[in-house]
Amino acid sequence: MNLRHLTIVTTSLLIGILRGRAITTFLVAIVIPSAIITVFLLAVDILNTQANMITAMYRGKPSLIYVEKPLGNISCVRVRIENVLVKTVNESFETQVHVVDNFTKYVELNHLRITKSSKTVSGEIVSVGWLLAEKYGLKPGSEITVCIGRDCYSTNITRIHIGSRCFGYIIIVSRHRSLFGKSGFLCRVKDNWILESIVEDLVSSTKYTMGFLSLFTLLAYAPILYLAHNKALTLIRRDLRILYSIGVSRTHLRLGFILATTLLSIVLVLYGVSIGTLLIHISTWILRFFGIIILEKPVLAPEALASIITPLTIVSLIVAGIVSGRIGDAWWNGL
Repeated sequence: MNLRHLTIVTTSLLIGILRGRAITTFLVAIVIPSAIITVFLLAVDILNTQANMITAMYRGKPSLIYVEKPLGNISCVRVRIENVLVKTVNESFETQVHVVDNFTKYVELNHLRITKSSKTVSGEIVSVGWLLAEKYGLKPGSEITVCIGRDCYSTNITRIHIGSRCFGYIIIVSRHRSLFGKSGFLCRVKDNWILESIVEDLVSSTKYTMGFLSLFTLLAYAPILYLAHNKALTLIRRDLRILYSIGVSRTHLRLGFILATTLLSIVLVLYGVSIGTLLIHISTWILRFFGIIILEKPVLAPEALASIITPLTIVSLIVAGIVSGRIGDAWWNGL
């Protein structure tokens, strides 16, 4: 039998499958998993794009990190940090105290500005954030008591500093070594490499998770795909008998069945990919109502599309080859 005859046999069997009710099972076995896998892959693409946008927004902007040891040539300052209870003449509040060895370097590192100051006693500097000063009526010369548990330390405010919002709520103490214990280093890095590292780890872990879920989906629907091929073979039994009666060999009937189901699988995979893409677009549109704006219009790249079509086609070929082995058995009377 030449290629033309094989094409006719394949077309006849494909029409028989489409005419029968087997197409419903194929829709469940192929369209659903391909749509699910498409959603997984596009979700990774969206996350990757959004992550790149976030890191691009902060790239080049300096960030502060707190570490146990200084980082090479990066600008760092030694600091001891503790959450404390502060008592004033009228009331008490909890805040964070930074004990530093070099007050000037600490101020420069964190881009702080001293707005008010008074003379120091024994060289000790106690600077209060401007937001704390405004809220509790503090100023240079005001007496405060800093307590950690039952240990308290009384001193006078010598500075009021202003900076970013977080520094407006802290107290900086300089040249008081007996207060608190282990110290670390506050360092300013040029790029926000911490954010980039976190985002990269998130994208990487999500990619592997989605890949595993895609593989699991493919394996979970393989039994259904086997049932779909079995059902198709049963429904085109009459077509097989007719083709055999006019001289088509069992070998070519099996090959025609494999080609027909494989072609059908490829078409249904593309249909499933279209549905998955549509679902993702609808999802991104719905997210706008919750204030989450996704600018990208996700579409599978050719290599991603190939990563869906290839495994599903291979699985379909394997299953079709197994099922086609029934052609010619005693169960098929007349063949």
